[in-house]
Amino acid sequence: CKVKREYPPRSIGPVAFDSFDGGGRSVGFELRVLDQERDSLKDLFPYCVDYDKLTGVAYVRNRRDGDRFPSYYRGCTKSLKKIFSEKHYSAEKKDSILILTDVTGIVWVEGEGPAQGKQIGPETKTVLRFNTL
Repeated sequence: CKVKREYPPRSIGPVAFDSFDGGGRSVGFELRVLDQERDSLKDLFPYCVDYDKLTGVAYVRNRRDGDRFPSYYRGCTKSLKKIFSEKHYSAEKKDSILILTDVTGIVWVEGEGPAQGKQIGPETKTVLRFNTL
């Protein structure tokens, strides 16, 4: 199962989007209010972005030539080509990685987590959580 590069981007809109299906692969999205006392930020962190920090309409897509990702985990900006190469991903795996973008650029990469400035934290009220299948 893989997301083919020729698929057009699918809008996840401001609120109402339940899943994305591309080439037999799907991603579920859950928009919810974060309960700081009940929810573990550590457990949610790799799968969520701070919904209130998204700008404009967000889209799910796969990699494109020239993509650069400001990874929160790495603390720097690198090309996705370099990140995927460091992880020794096959060409098929590279094409199947799901990416969330908004008008500011890439905000989340499957297996890498959120971009700098889009991560959840103590001030987060609403999260967009990803469930990849």
